[in-house]
Amino acid sequence: MKKGHSLLTVVFVLVTSGCLWASVELSTRSAWIAQAVLAVTLLLLLLQLAIEQLPLRWPRGAGHTAPQPGGSGETGGNGNGSLSPALAWIAALPLAVWLFGTAPGSALFCLAWLRWHSGERWVFSSLFALALGIAVHLLFGILFRAELPQGVLLELIN
Repeated sequence: MKKGHSLLTVVFVLVTSGCLWASVELSTRSAWIAQAVLAVTLLLLLLQLAIEQLPLRWPRGAGHTAPQPGGSGETGGNGNGSLSPALAWIAALPLAVWLFGTAPGSALFCLAWLRWHSGERWVFSSLFALALGIAVHLLFGILFRAELPQGVLLELIN
């Protein structure tokens, strides 16, 4: 277990806890959505943190191989132990939402993540990002009638 994994998980736990705490200020109508999603996310993060703290025992045989010391474990996105690329990706989503709004910002972040981090093809990345943007708008903006924040760039244009 690399130290970077637990530190990153603790950062996510703190951010998610802060968001859950801040969601108390939302209206009753829209608070339940945010609180349900954040509560499930927080539970999964705490489970992840517990798993990271357990000593790993790799079963022998059946196609399993034990990890080699000094092997290439992913510790922050680039495999060299640096957390800065992972933290940059974490910061990119709220920045994109702040600049472009919830649905377009999420779609642009998804496009960037799939294309440049995961190395997916442009066609797949673009279509998946477009589908995500449309789904966020339809689900939260229209179905749940939540007021999705517009980005500062869109507000300047209007």
